[in-house]
Amino acid sequence: LSYRTRVRLDINDGTVIGGPALAVLGAPFAVGAVGTASTRVVLPDQLNVGLAYMPNKDWILSLDVDWVNWKTFDNLDFRYAPSVVASALTGGTNFRTLRENWSATFAIRAGAQWQFAPDMRLRGGYTFDPTPVDDPFFSPAIPDRDRHLFTVGFGYDVNKSLTLDMAYMFVYFVDRNQTASTGTDAVRNGNYSGNVHILAGSLVYRF
Repeated sequence: LSYRTRVRLDINDGTVIGGPALAVLGAPFAVGAVGTASTRVVLPDQLNVGLAYMPNKDWILSLDVDWVNWKTFDNLDFRYAPSVVASALTGGTNFRTLRENWSATFAIRAGAQWQFAPDMRLRGGYTFDPTPVDDPFFSPAIPDRDRHLFTVGFGYDVNKSLTLDMAYMFVYFVDRNQTASTGTDAVRNGNYSGNVHILAGSLVYRF
């Protein structure tokens, strides 16, 4: 059982260059104007409950449930300090809020390890990790979707001092057909898809 507190990140020293994209977002910058920006992001607190069970000396079975309080990611508030010229052109509006309104999620993880030889192990796992992004607040900036993660791994004790571990993960993102964006955000509607392949390896030497 573990708990991690939320973490607040204050980002106070950003540089912004005005452009058409910022104009669409309502930022107070004329095209080409340079200024500074600051914001704050609160990373979520997390609660994890896990259990490992050894039915015999060759097998380890594990199950984890993770609660992630993504409700902390509700707004992105940007404070701008534009140039005098840009401020005059845009009426001096120096604050912009982007609504995120993410939801808390539960992720489920299951895994197994089989030690089929004294010096070799096979591993496998599965995770379901639902997206915290609700349809009305979906954005291509963070095109998150429900995901299924499948993993396989292999461990080999080369000798008493050296261990080699290798793993492969396939992340399947559930296709998202976004239709809930309205108004100026309607450009976000569309189909989002994609998968991820991850390879990892480690070499451990004991001395």
